[in-house]
Parts: sequence; C-alpha cells; structure tokens
Amino acid sequence: MKDILDLLARFFISFIFLAMTASMLSNFDRTVDELIGNGWELLPKFFIVLSIVGNILGGALILLGYRVKLGAVILMIFLIPATMYYHNFWDAPDGEQQAQLVSFMKNMAIFGGLLMVAAYGSGKYSIKRLFATTKIK
Repeated sequence: MKDILDLLARFFISFIFLAMTASMLSNFDRTVDELIGNGWELLPKFFIVLSIVGNILGGALILLGYRVKLGAVILMIFLIPATMYYHNFWDAPDGEQQAQLVSFMKNMAIFGGLLMVAAYGSGKYSIKRLFATTKIK
C-alpha cells in the first residue's frame, strides 16, 4: 500500500506544476502581461521561460521517479519566490488578504510535500528502480 501511495503522491505533487506550466504556455502573452502588471519588469519573458523549463523538468523528474530529490529542489527554488511575490497577503488590499493567505498556505503545504519527496525519495514504482533492476545482456 505504501508503494502505491508514494506513486500517487508523486503524481499529485507533479501534476500541479505541469498543469500550471500548460496554462503558462497556452497563455504566454497574458502571463507576461500579468507579471509586468504586478511590477516585475526585469526580463519578464526570460523568467517565465525559466519557470516553464524548471516546472517541466522538476515535475517530470518527480512524476517519473527519476532523480526526485533534484526535481523537488528545482520546484522548491521556483516555489519560494513565486509564493512570496504572488501571494504576499501582508501587502494585499483588505478584500484580497484572505484569498492570498489561503494561496500562500497552500503553497507552503506543497513545499512540505516537496520536502517529503526530497527526504524519502521515489519509492518502489519509479524509473530509477526500473533502471536499477534491468540487466542488459
């Protein structure tokens, strides 16, 4: 049962990053405008492309169960500034503070899940294990 739960946890933790990336790709110009509108004027396209690459790489590594610690670290590096920048409830207008606080806390929960992936690894059902147990003749 633990092995199945490890696989499910990896699926769900990676899915949010991969789905977010699909949204960023399909709405690239809107994402750039949103970033600029939030005050980020320093190379917005570069940072969006960097986050897209990081999300795909980190999400895929975790999903496949190959080098999951690296994948978790990549996603944590993305998640910290994204959370602090987009969900800064302490600076949000009164009507938005609660929603931003909830989003901030959700991201902290995701961060905790990434810490667990980094600490415990991929589990039984992973590409890493498949490579380790396959013998080439």
